[in-house]
Amino acid sequence: MKNKPLVIGHRGASGLVKFENSFEAFQKAIDIGCDGIECDVRKTKDDVLIINHNPNIGDLIIKDHTYEELNIYTTNLGYTLPTLIETLKLVRDKILIDIELKEVGYEEKIVSEILSVLPLDHFFVRSFFDEALIKIHNINKDIRIILLTGIEHPEHLLKTRYSEVYPKRRLKRCGAYAVSPYFKEMILNYPKRLTRQGYPIIVWTVNDEEVMRDLVGKVEGIITNYPDKLQSIINDIYNKKEN
Repeated sequence: MKNKPLVIGHRGASGLVKFENSFEAFQKAIDIGCDGIECDVRKTKDDVLIINHNPNIGDLIIKDHTYEELNIYTTNLGYTLPTLIETLKLVRDKILIDIELKEVGYEEKIVSEILSVLPLDHFFVRSFFDEALIKIHNINKDIRIILLTGIEHPEHLLKTRYSEVYPKRRLKRCGAYAVSPYFKEMILNYPKRLTRQGYPIIVWTVNDEEVMRDLVGKVEGIITNYPDKLQSIINDIYNKKEN
C-alpha cells in the first residue's frame, strides 16, 4: 500500500464550520491536523486578491466591487472576507495550501504574493484553465502546478471528457506536477495509468466514506469537506495494516 494520502480540507474544513473559504474554515483544518487546505482566488475591482469560490458574494459581483465593499457585505453575514495574503500568513509553517485560480489574467500578481510569504514546497497552484497554468509555469518553473479536471459544463463535451480521462498531453503542455480529477473520473485504470506516467493524483471532492476508503492507497491526496472523517478512515486502514 502507498503512503498515507494527504488529507486536504476543501475550502478549508468547510463541512465543519458555518462559512467555507473563511479564516474559521482554514483554522479548523489546522486545528484538526489536516495536511493541507484548498482555496479559491479571485480579484476585486481594486485589484485585491481574495478567497472566494463563486464570482459573486450574494448579489455583489466580485470584479465590480472593491474589497471594502465586499468585506462589509460578508461582515454583515458573519465573517471576514479573507485576502490571499492574509490567508498565506495564516497557514505559513502550519499547513500546505492548494490555491485554485478561478480566473485568468493576473498570474504574475498571484505568484508575487505567494512567493512573498511562502517557500516553494509549502504550496500548490491548481486550475481548470490550462492557459493560467502555462503562464504560472513560465513565470517560475519550480512552482508545483496541478491540472484540475472535471469541469461541469464543457463547451465540447466528448473532447473535454477524453482529455480529462487521458490527460497526459495536457499535463506535459502545462508543465504540471500532478493531476486533480473529480473522483468519478477515476475509470479505465486511471490511478495506475497516471501514476505510471509519473503524475501524482490529488482527487476532489470526496465526501462519501465508502469512496474515501476505496481511494486510500491509490492516490497521493484526497480533498474533502469532512477531513475529520477521512482522517479516521485512514487511521483505521493503516492501524489494521500494522496489526
